[in-house]
Amino acid sequence: MVKAGRFSVYGNSMLPIIAHDSKVKIAHADGFSVGDIVVFKRKHYVLHRIVKIIGSKIITKGDNNPIIDKPIKKSMIIAKITSVNGRRIDDYNNKLIAQISYIHGTISSIARISIIDSFFRWLLRISF
Repeated sequence: MVKAGRFSVYGNSMLPIIAHDSKVKIAHADGFSVGDIVVFKRKHYVLHRIVKIIGSKIITKGDNNPIIDKPIKKSMIIAKITSVNGRRIDDYNNKLIAQISYIHGTISSIARISIIDSFFRWLLRISF
């Protein structure tokens, strides 16, 4: 776990809130909840939102990705995002975005229907 730091984001999986080359600030956090945006490591570092917690398993998803990620363990989380381009992450409605994102990923996992995908991407854009 890191104490604090700043870095630039590579990729667009967290659009519309976090775009490619956004500057994010991270901090150590003892606890996590649905809606938090966290950094964890698989083969590489990933910055995604917690959309569901089931016991010791944490389910994450990139807001701009069509499907949810494979569950991770709490021990895989390195840090929590505290700001994006100088704007506090608490300024966003993170729990609502997490719920929308989880429903989007669940439906997309069951049936890849482009109209559903487009609707949820639109809903994410207007929700903050």
